[in-house]
Amino acid sequence: MHLKALIRTVAVCAAIYILIKLCLYLLSPFLVSYIISIIVEPLVGVMTDKFKFNHTVSIILALIFFCCISFSASYFLIHSIYDETLVIIKYWPHYYDLLNNFTRNIYNFLKDNFNIIIENQDAAVLNADRMLNELIKIFVYLKEYILKIIYSMPDIIMYISFSIIATFFIMRDKDKILRSTRKLLPAKAVNIASKLNKTVINILRTEFILVLISTIQFILGFIMLHIDYAVILGIIAGILDILPLVGPGILFIPWIIYSFACGKIIFAVSLLCLYIIIIITRQILETKLMSGRLDLHPLVILISIYIGLKFFGVLGAILGPVIAATLKMVYLESLD
Repeated sequence: MHLKALIRTVAVCAAIYILIKLCLYLLSPFLVSYIISIIVEPLVGVMTDKFKFNHTVSIILALIFFCCISFSASYFLIHSIYDETLVIIKYWPHYYDLLNNFTRNIYNFLKDNFNIIIENQDAAVLNADRMLNELIKIFVYLKEYILKIIYSMPDIIMYISFSIIATFFIMRDKDKILRSTRKLLPAKAVNIASKLNKTVINILRTEFILVLISTIQFILGFIMLHIDYAVILGIIAGILDILPLVGPGILFIPWIIYSFACGKIIFAVSLLCLYIIIIITRQILETKLMSGRLDLHPLVILISIYIGLKFFGVLGAILGPVIAATLKMVYLESLD
């Protein structure tokens, strides 16, 4: 029984990989449509139930509202990221000096407080220089990538138009689509798809809200602390918030340690307070909003995100955990 379930799970895994590799690019507008429909659906429900709007009218109004908010936010973010990237590239020699001072402060801190003497300091500074140059290359690439996005606006507009239109039909004809799917698929497959769909909807909607709130908190917090490049750093921290276990701590903890080492005690404590406040806020909101999970160990989620990124690129961060949950459900259903 276990061997049969394992073979079926492996076969499903191979089928999913082949399907995604062959069809991900072609079907990506519809995947985006599915995600948009998950985000917009609560607003449609409010318009239909509380304001007694027609269902079709509610969908149209909700999509218009979503597009206005998305385009406004995208314009602000792209404009801010581009401006801040130009400033970083312009003043990168200054950041090189800051990095050198940071390494010297670390050496002095270890020597004065723990009597630890580190040899080959010049080599370490050279490695830090290389790291900074690599970071500068990333920002230069980011600048070029933003320019490519601007030049590709006609294709992007067509892509967005297809996604929005597809979202409208998915939301309007959801019941018909579900009935047709139940007729085409076996009962076990329908059962797995139904469970997975509910779980994915809950996870995506909740994570979207949590990451959005966290990102806004990060940006506002950085602005209040008068930190340069608040938008870029806030977005990076918000993206890191998606990762289980590590999260934005991978950015904040070294930053706090660095600030303490440089003698910026008040700033370090402020940064630590900001980090703690955001983490506590996220935990409280997550407890209230999350009624269902992928039911996977955090390490499994982390591994699935990594593998997803390696195989499918950026979308793999979403697809990885979903595929892992699908395989688990297939395996458990096969045991019955």
